[in-house]
Amino acid sequence: MVVISPLKSLMEEQVSFLKELGIPAVCITDESKDNVIEAMMQGRYSHVYASPECLLSTNKWRGIFAYKAFVENLVGVAVDEAHCIDQW
Repeated sequence: MVVISPLKSLMEEQVSFLKELGIPAVCITDESKDNVIEAMMQGRYSHVYASPECLLSTNKWRGIFAYKAFVENLVGVAVDEAHCIDQW
């Protein structure tokens, strides 16, 4: 599941909650290291949270959707704060 949200603090809070439940989740930001990308490509996270800017700004994040292991495990894409899409 990929969750796109413009609110970094909310994403971090949700990821923390999921981890407490034992659900592999990550919040990707512009500061995320390459090992996070590698883990995502290998399908290690069931929930990936990211800002629209992060997913669209660089090829490294856009390219994640081309990796077979990631796409095979992808069950959906959700947009949080969807009423803001026209402002993104």
